[in-house]
Amino acid sequence: MGVNMRSLFHNTSRVSLLRRLAATLMLMLFVFPVFTGSTFHLSADEDTEVDYLAEYEAIFYDSYDGLVSAQINAVAQTGDGYIWVGTYSGLYRYDGQKFAKSNVSSEIYSVMALYVDSEGALWIGTNDSGLFGFDPESGEVSHISVKEGLPSDSIRSLAEDRTGRLFVGTVSSLAIIGDDGSIAVCDESKGAGWAEITGIRSLGLLDDNVMAGVTNAGALFFCRGSELVRVATVDRPGVYYTAVSRNNTQRPGENGRLIAGTSDDEIELLSYDAGKLEKLSVIDGMAVTYFNDICYDAGEGGYFFCGESGMGFLSDRTGRVTYLMQDKFQSSVSGVCKDYQGNLWFVSNKQGIIEYSRNPF
Repeated sequence: MGVNMRSLFHNTSRVSLLRRLAATLMLMLFVFPVFTGSTFHLSADEDTEVDYLAEYEAIFYDSYDGLVSAQINAVAQTGDGYIWVGTYSGLYRYDGQKFAKSNVSSEIYSVMALYVDSEGALWIGTNDSGLFGFDPESGEVSHISVKEGLPSDSIRSLAEDRTGRLFVGTVSSLAIIGDDGSIAVCDESKGAGWAEITGIRSLGLLDDNVMAGVTNAGALFFCRGSELVRVATVDRPGVYYTAVSRNNTQRPGENGRLIAGTSDDEIELLSYDAGKLEKLSVIDGMAVTYFNDICYDAGEGGYFFCGESGMGFLSDRTGRVTYLMQDKFQSSVSGVCKDYQGNLWFVSNKQGIIEYSRNPF
């Protein structure tokens, strides 16, 4: 099926699934203020923050729960309530009881990226089979590859802008898929600067419909559609950008705010406005290094993050960091997702999946 399948996708209703309870496990949880400067408002009302130790319990998922391996690359939830994970052995779906390999398409093998767009469609980026779109409501599937105009069949990141265009980060160039199925490739034909923007590993939309992204070479770039408007690098030798925050448009207050993770033990709070990029604050000396995913959550009032040495939560209200590592889950953490019931899902390239489930008691 061709790229025009994208216009067939519709909104899906959110259906709560029955969650199973598990024995409460002790969290290795450390909290401390780490922001330099005064960019974040430090609230005196700290009682509004979630007590993860008291309110969540940890559930681990492995081969006993239907997974073939512990190498998980991505996680997302569709509007029907199902949790989806991308693995090197394919796409898996969790139904509230166990994981099972998905039958969305027999052509889906090694899954590297997952994204749910504003119409409820699940987009599945693979390592060598291109991009698949799946409508959970109708069951319709579309397949977009180099045959349809993608610059590469190896996908690493996905994001949507306010006009409904899907940005596809490949190991080659950035591609933009319009609602009509048209594909624009952001290469040197769109401007000389695009020649250096390859291997797009992370994408995140800003309030003014500017898309931010990070390349494998460590560059942070900003574009409005296929117009490249700004490129930046970390101002420290040997350190480079590795991830940019998602869901930035949900953050209240100032427009153009985002967080960028680095290859070291620091993340940066940045402000982008009309081509001007300003570094507002830096968090350094963190227990997590080489950040893989950062996601703003309006309900929690902060950013969930994960990297090669762990994961945690950064409060937007107090500037505090809460680490969520455990002995069985603390390395090569590749993605994070918060489901509709408020449970947290972290996935790892080496250690499978951990869910932090809200304690009902």
